[in-house]
Amino acid sequence: MALKNFTEVENHKTVQELFCSAEFVRGVESELLLLSALNIFLSITAFLGNTLILVALHKENSLYPPSKLLYSNLAITDLCVGITSEPLVVTYWISVVKERWDICYYTIRGQHFSATVLCSVSLLTLTAISLDRLLALFLGLRYRPVVTLKKTRLTAVYSALWVQVTLVLCYLPHGIVFILAVQRGISLSVHLALRWTLTLVYLNSSLNPLLYCWKIREVRQAVKGILRQVFC
Repeated sequence: MALKNFTEVENHKTVQELFCSAEFVRGVESELLLLSALNIFLSITAFLGNTLILVALHKENSLYPPSKLLYSNLAITDLCVGITSEPLVVTYWISVVKERWDICYYTIRGQHFSATVLCSVSLLTLTAISLDRLLALFLGLRYRPVVTLKKTRLTAVYSALWVQVTLVLCYLPHGIVFILAVQRGISLSVHLALRWTLTLVYLNSSLNPLLYCWKIREVRQAVKGILRQVFC
């Protein structure tokens, strides 16, 4: 049975009171602690991975400057997810388990704000990356470049496509569950589904550095050079 429908919520404070209540913790304490541990791990990997990518992009000069700037912006956004949004959501879940409602009210505000801002920036940046790669492809083909240049531009487009597909796969489940919550109201199962799918959204920030290394040769070589310096 739904506890409350989003359409019946009059203000933001009511939503906070709904999520910071004992109804959402009875019987699921262990699952919230599991989610907290998982997001702590994702926070660390997002921080380390995107820091490494930013250093690699700074050292790499062969990438097309606009593309380099856009990938740097996306890495910075993912880094901010790892050091702000994920720690806040972990603090929120633990405060709910411990029934520290004073902490819960503040952390849920910060988590909602940071997640909304950073996810929006990620979507806008990825859209700009896709447009940049498509322009590079079409402008390059217009001048009939050599085959090797054509392949290089196609590879850059495919790299952006992989990042885009991964983002859609990570964001889509949360969007679907949120729409269901708006239409049918929030039950305990829907609330948990929102939490798990939110973790999937945050997973995207840890996956992007792996995609850069896998699909962008210049970044992969720069990362290898950095790791050699660190460990050797």
